[in-house]
Amino acid sequence: MKKYKKAIYIIAITGIALLSSCKGGGGNGDDPEMTIDDRLKGSWVMVSVTVDGADVTSDFTGLKVTFNSNGSNSGSGSYSHTGGNTPIYSTGNYNINGITGIVLSEGDGGVIEAAITLSNSDKTLMLSFNNPTTTFGGGRVTSVAGEYVIVLDKQ
Repeated sequence: MKKYKKAIYIIAITGIALLSSCKGGGGNGDDPEMTIDDRLKGSWVMVSVTVDGADVTSDFTGLKVTFNSNGSNSGSGSYSHTGGNTPIYSTGNYNINGITGIVLSEGDGGVIEAAITLSNSDKTLMLSFNNPTTTFGGGRVTSVAGEYVIVLDKQ
């Protein structure tokens, strides 16, 4: 009987070791082979917008942002938005800044530096940035100064 218990114990430990060493299959969106460009590219629809913690989602109804990468590991590309108002420029370029940052820029030299967070298996994108003024160059003519948090879901 002791032999069988020992054999079952060894088989169980071996099985656990094999299962824990397997790659993928978790479906959590944390694929180490995917770059930030791969995760970011595509169309994103607005879920919510807050300014200094106040919900202003209704001011941005219909907002959709599309990111187009310059390549899988380029860390840069272009973006545009359709529908709804936006506190970011209508079109421009982006550059990944470190691990959790993005710089949105426009041809006239306007720049927004934002923190980005991808969650929900890379299906939810959060952009956080401070707008110190009430205008955004080539973006909206007038806007509200403050700390913006824009939550978008991938289409």
